[in-house]
Amino acid sequence: MGQGLNNCYIGIGMDSDIGNESGMGNDIMSGILKRIYNIGGTEYVADNIGYQWQEAEEPGWVPPVPGVMGVDLLQTPFDLVTGQDKDADGIPDQYERDSAYYAQNVPPSQWDADTDYVPDWRDASENPQKGMTALKRFTLNLEPNRDPERYLTLAGYNFQTGAYEPYDTVPPAPDDQRFLMASGPLTILPDSVETFIFAVMFANWAGIYGAPDTALALVDYWAQRYYDMSWFLYTPVEELKSRERPAAGVSVYPNPLGPTGQARFTLDKPATVTLKIYNLAGQAVREIYRGYRSASRQEVRLDTRGLSAGTYFLVLEADGKCASRQLVVVR
Repeated sequence: MGQGLNNCYIGIGMDSDIGNESGMGNDIMSGILKRIYNIGGTEYVADNIGYQWQEAEEPGWVPPVPGVMGVDLLQTPFDLVTGQDKDADGIPDQYERDSAYYAQNVPPSQWDADTDYVPDWRDASENPQKGMTALKRFTLNLEPNRDPERYLTLAGYNFQTGAYEPYDTVPPAPDDQRFLMASGPLTILPDSVETFIFAVMFANWAGIYGAPDTALALVDYWAQRYYDMSWFLYTPVEELKSRERPAAGVSVYPNPLGPTGQARFTLDKPATVTLKIYNLAGQAVREIYRGYRSASRQEVRLDTRGLSAGTYFLVLEADGKCASRQLVVVR
């Protein structure tokens, strides 16, 4: 058996080369660390982003100046330590990903803290993560070329001076710039898996917002939201521009439940409704109901007879929207 990797950092390098960089060097690079933006009276939080743009005009370009390109770390490995509670939610780190612990120790009302219809033990956004631990900027003439220099850079150090300077977020003078974003340190055991999810984002900003990062903040909000909700929003795409919250989801009563119970939900307009029960592996084990319902508060009888005791998910599909609720079957 292998011994694994200790004090490991993982990152990506990005060089967008906006426009003609030959002898000109017009790129500008910066980053976003946990910043709140007020856009149209609504607050949006952006974090873990590196981005590049250009403001200088070039021959042949049609105004306005080009847009902005950014990269966001949507998910990094979890930062969970046995015996600690890093997010102070009352759940020890070692149980943050354990659905059985939730079922046995946490009230159902606390299984979905951010009410996004994704149970917290499956919701990456509800678990402490390493996050972006380094965002380093380079130019064509100044970048780490040797392995020790690259490791120092991944770890957030200035490879020239050895000083710990993890985040280059102050915009410099234009140049031929590129950047590295990384997360760590990690201990990667043999046959283990660590998850990194990056989103590449583009936005127009000139003449719309005062700065390019403001435009990215809105794109980042939706990118993170799509990912946190398993790549599927419960609001159709054409409604996203209104920035409305998804409709209320489905509830189960009682929960935990025995052989039978009730599923409750509200329809804003008549729709064909499907209710299915899924196991923790994501397999549909029973279709509870399929039919047309009027616009009103609805109740459907849940029949769990024949299902083994354990944790499941009840998934409601109606009018192109989807909502889920965890349910626990007891015998």
